[in-house]
Amino acid sequence: MQPVAFEPLLSLPRVRVGAAGPVLLSVFDGLGDMEGVLRVQRAALSLARKRRSTIGSLVVVGDGKTIVNGGDSQQRAEFQKALKEVDAVMFATAVVVASGGFSGAALRAFVSGVILAARSPYPMKVFDGFVSARDWIVDRGVDPTERTVVAAALDRGLASLTAAT
Repeated sequence: MQPVAFEPLLSLPRVRVGAAGPVLLSVFDGLGDMEGVLRVQRAALSLARKRRSTIGSLVVVGDGKTIVNGGDSQQRAEFQKALKEVDAVMFATAVVVASGGFSGAALRAFVSGVILAARSPYPMKVFDGFVSARDWIVDRGVDPTERTVVAAALDRGLASLTAAT
C-alpha cells in the first residue's frame, strides 16, 4: 500500500485547507467568515475536478470566537451558486467542533440545526472529536484499500494545518 500525501491547498488568516486523497480538510479558527467559506468551496470544486470524482469534506472548527460574517449580497449570491456546485461533487461532510463545555455543546447544536435546515443531498454529521469524524468520512467515500493511508494522511494534515496558526 502506497502512502497518500497530504497536499496543503490554501492558507488564509482564519482558515487553512489541504487534501488527502478524496478528502478536503479545512481548519477554521472559529466559524470563519464568508470569504473564507467561499475560498473553501472553490478548493472543494478544484479538488473534485482534479480527481474527477466525488470528494468528502472534513471541517474542523477551532476554539476561536469568530462568528460567520454573512457577507454582502454579492458574496451571499456567490455562496448559493457555489453551494449548488459543491452539492454535486460531495459524498459526505463531517464537522468537528471540539470545544468543550456548554459553549462547545451549544455550537455543535447550532451547526447540527444548520445542517438539518440545509437539507443536503449528501450525509453531513457533527462530531466532538477529530478521530471519530475522520473515521466516519473515510468509511463513507474512500476505497477500502486506501482507508488506512488516507486516515494517516489526514492526521498529518491536521497536525500541519494547526501548526500553521
